[in-house]
Amino acid sequence: MPKTTISSKNQITLPAKLVREMGLKPGDQLAVELQGLRLILHPRPKDWVSYTAGSMPGYYGKTKEEIDEYLREVRGSWATPLDEDEEGTSESS
Repeated sequence: MPKTTISSKNQITLPAKLVREMGLKPGDQLAVELQGLRLILHPRPKDWVSYTAGSMPGYYGKTKEEIDEYLREVRGSWATPLDEDEEGTSESS
């Protein structure tokens, strides 16, 4: 198992072999997670749009008709603006 040392500035150098295996490049970002007594490093996506694209298939429906029905339900729940007369103002002032 490769090892590294923490510097006086709390920095570490990642073993080159592991960096190459993961395809990491200078400037790439890593998320750091603590699990018990372990630090877990996760590469962060370079492009969040591509990373999340297609991650929720069928969420709004599986067919065009189901998606359209979902949108009708959501849009139907939106409040409609009140006419001036409904707000209590009078046009005959």
